[in-house]
Amino acid sequence: MRALLSREPGGPETLRLEEVPDPEPGPGELLVRVRAAAINYPDVLIIEDRYQLKPPRPFAPGGEVAGEVEAVGNGVEGWSAGDRVIAVTGFGGLAGKIAETLRGLGFRIGDVTNAPQPTPQTLIRYSPDQTAAAQLLAATVPAATTVPDPGATGVLQLVLGRSFDGVVRAPTTTPSGAAEPPPVVPAATANCA
Repeated sequence: MRALLSREPGGPETLRLEEVPDPEPGPGELLVRVRAAAINYPDVLIIEDRYQLKPPRPFAPGGEVAGEVEAVGNGVEGWSAGDRVIAVTGFGGLAGKIAETLRGLGFRIGDVTNAPQPTPQTLIRYSPDQTAAAQLLAATVPAATTVPDPGATGVLQLVLGRSFDGVVRAPTTTPSGAAEPPPVVPAATANCA
């Protein structure tokens, strides 16, 4: 597989596209075929050795990935080959594949479908093991109503209903760690380019 590797501290010009062996999933890990990876400011700091996270070189930057599970390591439950996933990995995303534990920061992507009838409410349906993620999602989508599903596991769904007003909020904290009201960003006018 190909990977964009950081072999020495420096800016993006120091990254090298190289052929590397495919990773194998270890115990508790998923092997994910990366279809998309996010590049953020911390990635620049990481490759310059100016961030608190300092992975051993060589490494591929890219701390957020989307793709599908190719294989599961021993002891992994609730995941199987073919599952679509998004995850925060810290680094490693700028490679064809990544073997990762997900450390609770990986989420299965369900099917995107249209309901036969429009729903009036915007809902966040979640299982008890996804409570923290549901709270974070609820903070970003103020029009949503949370609906726990006590009998489910591994469930986090966002259902956009007529009550969705196109507003999402970026969660923020103050330097002291206290929550502060997030800024409102109207989805129709947000510049994501």
